[in-house]
Amino acid sequence: MTSDNPSAGPRTADVQIIMRRVRERIRGVDREHEWARYGRKSVPQQLVASVARMRVATTSLRAAISRIGIPPPAPATVRGRVGMTAVLMVRRAMFWLLPPIQVAQTQLVDAMDQHLAATEEILQLLRHTNSEVARLEHLIHSGTVQAAAGADSREGNGTAKRVLPS
Repeated sequence: MTSDNPSAGPRTADVQIIMRRVRERIRGVDREHEWARYGRKSVPQQLVASVARMRVATTSLRAAISRIGIPPPAPATVRGRVGMTAVLMVRRAMFWLLPPIQVAQTQLVDAMDQHLAATEEILQLLRHTNSEVARLEHLIHSGTVQAAAGADSREGNGTAKRVLPS
């Protein structure tokens, strides 16, 4: 069935506009939660997941560093006891090597933690920036900025800086 009614297109647009207005009224005037949600969604999830995996990896690395120099468990057999004796002799002979290895590994994990903290801060700033962009786009699309800029130019100011809240 084809539409012979030329007003079918605008009716669809009218319904969409009405639905948007209803959603705005239901959600209220405060759109901060929408902009924050947009900011969270605009950051790639694989990046957030990668940072979370790196955080887990640093935790497991710290556990591994604490085990450096600890002899492994030995079975209660003659072969196990002989092997443990050999491991303890090698460990005692390398008394000078184990502490510097632990310190170096700890420093690497600390640097990785600092890098992760900076990355998480950058992600947070990216979310905030994206939510601000969404807020400003809404202001521009709603005509608030354009109407205010026109009013300012009539007043002789020529700027719309007062309209954009910080």
